[in-house]
Amino acid sequence: MKRVILLFLTILVASMCKAEDFTYTISGNSATITKYNGSEKSVVFPTEITKDDIFYHVTSIIGTTSVIPSDNTKVEEIFIPSAIAIIKNLTRDSKSIKTIVIEDGKTTIEHLFTNSISMAIAPLNNIIVLSSCEYLSNQLINDDPHFLLKTGEITISYKSDENNEKKEAVQMYLFDIGWSSSRPFGEERFKYLLSALQKSGKDISKISTIDLSGMSTNQTNIGVNFTFDADDYNPSSELSPGAIVITDNNSYTASGTRTTTIIDKENFTAPQYSILTDITYNRSNTLKWNSVCLPFDIKESDFGGTCKIYKVTAATNSKISLTRVETEGTVVEAGTPCFIHSTADNWNLNLHNVTISYNVAPKTIEVDGNWKVIGSFSNETIGTGKYKLNSEGSEFGITNSNEATVTAFRCYIAPTSTRTNAPAQLSVNIDEEASITLVPNDAEPQKVKLYDLMGRPRKEGSKGIFIKSTR
Repeated sequence: MKRVILLFLTILVASMCKAEDFTYTISGNSATITKYNGSEKSVVFPTEITKDDIFYHVTSIIGTTSVIPSDNTKVEEIFIPSAIAIIKNLTRDSKSIKTIVIEDGKTTIEHLFTNSISMAIAPLNNIIVLSSCEYLSNQLINDDPHFLLKTGEITISYKSDENNEKKEAVQMYLFDIGWSSSRPFGEERFKYLLSALQKSGKDISKISTIDLSGMSTNQTNIGVNFTFDADDYNPSSELSPGAIVITDNNSYTASGTRTTTIIDKENFTAPQYSILTDITYNRSNTLKWNSVCLPFDIKESDFGGTCKIYKVTAATNSKISLTRVETEGTVVEAGTPCFIHSTADNWNLNLHNVTISYNVAPKTIEVDGNWKVIGSFSNETIGTGKYKLNSEGSEFGITNSNEATVTAFRCYIAPTSTRTNAPAQLSVNIDEEASITLVPNDAEPQKVKLYDLMGRPRKEGSKGIFIKSTR
């Protein structure tokens, strides 16, 4: 029986460090980073430093004693881009570091670690080298004999858009402490490998084969010691269906059987690397209008013919225009704020083979310099002067409290920073028959009366051409 994984996606996502997080020196047109001063768990070294409005290329990482200070116990991941040509004395004490990734490039490493730190380095699982770096293995560790550094080569094949295959080799250096037996290549290292590829800009959804058998042929046997049992955790399910993972004597085919449940109104965090998954998403009280911003692509046909999707396409000082997505096959990309008119009371989405990207985020769309449509994946405070739908999905209202919030997987409308005040009332022009209005108070929305062209009252939601508010 396949295990259904309820993915709440609280996985750490690498944060881009700021230039002020680093101490550096300038020589000519180049910069050398000498110390990391930040507090991020995932350190991505920059390729450029700006000083006095001048850009300097970062070519070296060289610490006097160590670039990552001994008292920094927060750093878990280090990513070194290909532009870095020299690495020396990266860390003296690595009590928290779990993985170091060196991107594709020609990098010379004199000493990655300084002094005898064999016990302190215990948490470090591996160094992933996405290139053939110019160093000897013992240069990594300052010639400390207490380390057993074992290498394995992984071959990865990618499918191009023309269905051709491109192969590349990845080196992994695995540490043993003292003279102990080897710690094999396990599922945690498999995850780090995929994360490293993702951080270097690789599209893991295009991987056709990952050959791990080389982990057993270089030096002494390292071996792969995790299984691909679908009843437990299947690492190959992180890849696209049909991708093959080869181990010592077996090969496994990724089936894409992971199921991700996105829970409405609960905060969402993007995964550490892109996943291909089946999506379950349920939402109640959907009759009439809904503001929507989801972390995966959607189209009208996903809703079984009960919904029409609209985007904000134009705006003036006092009016916005909504235009329906042209055809049922037109995709609204993940993170795009939109509005959906629904004839169903509830949505029960069950979508197959959906990609959730590692860098998916809610988008902000500025329209004609007057208004911004802002999506949200979390429950957050938005303050006053923003327009959002009421709970009945019939009218908009302007927020009038500093504590006003937006709910996860919704969107709202705000004036651009060039405007000081939102109008008391904002009208909406829609290219189809459904009607909606914006009103000046979200606590007590104004009721809008509808009349036909003969002046007779009509119910809200009726189809046709109507006069709003007055006959």
